[in-house]
Amino acid sequence: MPSCLRYRARYAGCTCDRLTSSLQIRLAARALPWDEVGALLVRLAEAGDLHSDALSAACQELTAARAALRRDEAPGLAALDERFGASPDRYVRRLGLAALVGLARSARGWDADRLARLNAYRADPAALVAAAAQFTLPAEEIAAE
Repeated sequence: MPSCLRYRARYAGCTCDRLTSSLQIRLAARALPWDEVGALLVRLAEAGDLHSDALSAACQELTAARAALRRDEAPGLAALDERFGASPDRYVRRLGLAALVGLARSARGWDADRLARLNAYRADPAALVAAAAQFTLPAEEIAAE
């Protein structure tokens, strides 16, 4: 069985247990297209199951270099950044920042548009989002100073 099918099978086996949110996220990020990962993350947030460990797992998966480099799906990460960044939920907006950071690890790096998005996250009213964005320090931004 190809590895993506194994991940998908494991993911399907744990979706009914809310205590497996972190595991669901890790498996989904490895097996599902980004739009399905995004739907899972929003569903978990709406259900109140995006607890601190789950949020951390999601941020790790979205920011991991393999997220942007392993999959040729940068448009999927960009869509998550845009979708999540507009959410009224601070946890979902935090995931938008993580998607942006993962996206910036692609060959295109931190261009002007991505730096502008980062600055928008830095101005977020929620400390959860703004603090993480404030301490995201792209080399391109530091070199410009």
